[in-house]
Amino acid sequence: METGGADGVGSKWIHRILASSPSVHRALAVEYRLSALRTGPTCSVRNPFPAALLDALSAYLHLLSLGFTPSNIILTGESVGGNMALTLAHLLPTINLPMPGRVIVLSPAMDPGLTWFGPGSSVQLNQSSDYGQVFFTSQVMVDAIRGAALSREDAWNTMWISAGGRNVPPSQRAGWFAALRQTQTMIFVGGAEVGLDGVRTVRQRILEDLGKEEKERLVYVEEEDAPHNYASLAGVWDPEGANAIKRAVQFIED
Repeated sequence: METGGADGVGSKWIHRILASSPSVHRALAVEYRLSALRTGPTCSVRNPFPAALLDALSAYLHLLSLGFTPSNIILTGESVGGNMALTLAHLLPTINLPMPGRVIVLSPAMDPGLTWFGPGSSVQLNQSSDYGQVFFTSQVMVDAIRGAALSREDAWNTMWISAGGRNVPPSQRAGWFAALRQTQTMIFVGGAEVGLDGVRTVRQRILEDLGKEEKERLVYVEEEDAPHNYASLAGVWDPEGANAIKRAVQFIED
């Protein structure tokens, strides 16, 4: 089950996995409701949080209703969709639903507000190397997701939207990723992404929740100098992208 990036209609990422994996024969690409921000005198927001997350949950329930075994379901997503996949993995056990067999995310936007901004941060160092930096640094994404009910600060500081955020309270962070003890998780991220610090933060928070005994349940791949969503850029960012697909397929098959 795939939650795509900002387009919300699937991606080359999942198509490349389907073409390479001997055991994955079908995919459900969730066309979730897109958050939209209209600026100007009549500023308005459509489909703010949690609309997209609820659509992803509905898609997962649909797979279960069709009789799919949870251990045979793979949650995957890229960029905003990667954030959504990890958030859905947190949500499932809280409503007594079974976990999927695998969670695989590419360049998850875990700190959409780029709260790690500062000297030496990935936001500063990778401004010129990440083609998506304008989309992130403008705060348009955060404003569209949060809607009228949340301030920017609220959105920056909640695990539901910014699990890699700098200022999320420790009381909210503790145990957030504990559900990943019940599955296997793989994270791909490019070393040239503006959001790299947020993903590194999520990696550390996942490991804290997994504990020493379960830390092998997380596979983390950081590709030096690769941009946002590099594994989706077939023919543009290879061989790194092709290698990521091979590693994802091996992870699925193991």
